[in-house]
Amino acid sequence: MIQKHTFRMRLALLSAAVLFGAAGCAQIQDTEADIPVEWEPEAAIASPRFTPNAISEETETVIDITDATANIATANIATANIAAAYNADTINAMEGITARETENLPVWLAQSTRTHRSENAETEAEESQVQTEEDTCSKEELAAEEQKHRAEVERIREAALAKKKAKEEAERAKAAAKEAAEKKAACPGYSADYVSALTEAEQAEAEHFYDLGYVFYRQNWSVTKELPYGDEGFGQCGCGPTCTAAIVSNLAGVAVTPEDMRNYAIETNAYIPHVGTTYNMIMTVTASYGIKATNTSSKDAVIKALKAGKLVLVTMGPGDFTLGAHFMLYRGITEEGKILIADSYSYDLSIKEWDWEDLEAQLKNGYYIFEKE
Repeated sequence: MIQKHTFRMRLALLSAAVLFGAAGCAQIQDTEADIPVEWEPEAAIASPRFTPNAISEETETVIDITDATANIATANIATANIAAAYNADTINAMEGITARETENLPVWLAQSTRTHRSENAETEAEESQVQTEEDTCSKEELAAEEQKHRAEVERIREAALAKKKAKEEAERAKAAAKEAAEKKAACPGYSADYVSALTEAEQAEAEHFYDLGYVFYRQNWSVTKELPYGDEGFGQCGCGPTCTAAIVSNLAGVAVTPEDMRNYAIETNAYIPHVGTTYNMIMTVTASYGIKATNTSSKDAVIKALKAGKLVLVTMGPGDFTLGAHFMLYRGITEEGKILIADSYSYDLSIKEWDWEDLEAQLKNGYYIFEKE
């Protein structure tokens, strides 16, 4: 900034000097225009123009020309000095402002410098603010992009888990269907003719257990509940013959129905009035089909037998199943240790999973484990 002002001042001085020199040159040219190009003293003497008075005038003119020439030379010298000084100062300005020039800087020039610095500082502050805003914007955009990416990853993960779960469920359903088919094949004691005589709801009950691989009978189904047996009919007193038919059908694989066992019990006087069907009838019939019965009071033995696919005959006292005494079967056990039963009087109680303690609290006698020899 300082060099710029110094240059302008010196340029003005140089322009004035050049104008001054140009004016002097113009005066010389005008004076020389009056002098003949080819002038000789003899011609001047012979010429009428050059009278004594004329000679005196011409002499004065020559003197004036001489003075003008001297002035021009002086002006040219001054101009040269100014140019030389300008060149030297220009070099000094380019190399740096001298201490003398610095000391003589105008106050306004110093203020202009401070103003320029202040403007630079403001510009830098504005640029810094813009950069800060850009950085903030970049961080927000980056955070939004990262959140979007995480959401997409989570969506993909959930979709993969759902697909995996659906696949596992399909595999379990397929395995369950295969297992049911195998269980059906393993229990040929299912009597289609007997089941076909049942009501639609009763057939659904039989089919449900058959799908589980178990032949289920209920004493109070429509085909047998009105048959005479014992004190109150087969529907109330036929638990013994019905459990016997289930043991033979499931373990021996022979289609023996509750009605078949009722008839046998009547023929052998296996029913005791006001008491019920005897254990002896049950043991005799099952043994005839190659089924072994073992009496026990051991919980461990019963659980082991159930895990091995054996059946357990129990007599229940008053409670969930009867007001007096009632035969029923333990048909299995879950992985959690729940007992699966087959209550010949109630389908709803038969599909329920039971705690060992709840059943044991209602147990009247011990356990009879049945297995195919």
